[in-house]
Amino acid sequence: MICNLASRLFPDIAPEERVKFLLLGAAYFVLLGVYWIMRVCKSTVIFTIAFPAEQWGSEMASNVYKWLKGGTPIVVLLITFIYSKFVDRIARRKLLYRVWAIYGALFVFFAIFFLLIANDMARFGWLTLATIGCGLFLTIESFGAMSVPLFWAFNNSITTTETAKKGYPILIALGHVGALFFCLLLFNLEADQSRLWLVFLFTALMIFTTIFIIKQLKIKDTCPASQKADCSDPKKPLAKKRGGAFAGLTFFYKHPYLVGVFVVSTFYEITTQIIEVSGYNTARSFFGNENSKDFINLQLINAIALLSLTIILSSAVIKRILKRFGTGAALKIFPFGSAIVFGIAFVLLYFQNTGTHYENLLFQLCVFCVVTVIFKALAYAVNYPCKEIMWITTSDEIKFKCKGIVDSFGARTNKLLGIWMYDSLKKLPHLLYASSLLVISVWTATAYWVGRKNKELVNKKQLLS
Repeated sequence: MICNLASRLFPDIAPEERVKFLLLGAAYFVLLGVYWIMRVCKSTVIFTIAFPAEQWGSEMASNVYKWLKGGTPIVVLLITFIYSKFVDRIARRKLLYRVWAIYGALFVFFAIFFLLIANDMARFGWLTLATIGCGLFLTIESFGAMSVPLFWAFNNSITTTETAKKGYPILIALGHVGALFFCLLLFNLEADQSRLWLVFLFTALMIFTTIFIIKQLKIKDTCPASQKADCSDPKKPLAKKRGGAFAGLTFFYKHPYLVGVFVVSTFYEITTQIIEVSGYNTARSFFGNENSKDFINLQLINAIALLSLTIILSSAVIKRILKRFGTGAALKIFPFGSAIVFGIAFVLLYFQNTGTHYENLLFQLCVFCVVTVIFKALAYAVNYPCKEIMWITTSDEIKFKCKGIVDSFGARTNKLLGIWMYDSLKKLPHLLYASSLLVISVWTATAYWVGRKNKELVNKKQLLS
């Protein structure tokens, strides 16, 4: 039955690789599902439990949320450096288990804590509650920054480029099916403070389930014969031990290709944040505050629409594009599509017919919702598999030491840059649009160059090391 399911999901992949991809898909289904649950929980905890308005004032929660967001890249970078130090000493498979197990244990701790305060939120004092809330926020942020990139670094180290083109879009689709499933399954629990401990306990159990799934993998050697020195056995530590915690940074100086991958992987976050923050502020003005039931329902509808569109694009569109036109062509779809969507949004918003204040807000809210869903769906369905394929042509040392810097620190830093651009230029929409187009132009040119360089590496069967 398992082999039959694998052949249906991955018909273009060699039979011996299908079960591997099915297990990876199951692991990603669970991993991305629990991450999306945690994304919602961190806001709930900060705004309604750690810093309630009646205890700390109406603005405290929003300010703390901004401070934590601003400090996240620093925390993530420090964790990445510590993690990089252990890459040389621990087999990459065991490293995966240990990182996930640490987060599983942390979520068990939070589950116990919220169980103890289920009937009395102030049982240990409001200061303790605020401290735990901040710690939980940073734990969730670092979980997303470390666990998902580590999964893909491991995946990229055991997969060939040709197989990735056929299998990665389906992996992306399965992951977002998991996100949609878990969000719908536990949405009511997230809103119930007295049962929040169940969400964290469920998350911990799912993380340990992911470890169990990965342990069932039987890994085939995918390293080219000419590059054996730059590959490693997943059951053994990396053969080369150099640079320690800061080795990842030296590779960016040595290989311009990695800088290109950095741009392709993270620059879209700048324009995404401009759109998201604009939409968030419009929704808050329309509904009155972010804690209203209608505002929360809108977020749920947006999430369902985003995940559904991502699943459709991943399984039905990007797979065919990668197969027919290759990674280089697929890599350019997102920046070109972003420029078009961004331009249409600008025209609609700033040349709309003047109506009542309510009508203008409603129109702007609809535009931002549609644009955000399209933009982020393109990011998840189109850009994600392409940028992961870019890493396959690098050595295992680069995969495990550089990917965390790009996906964790780089992505979050560019998110903050996007928010800063919006705050600085929101009163000058034409300049904000021009700045966004400049970012997209650099991103597009880099995607073109990285696509060509990747094709050259694949044709030569060469790994950057």
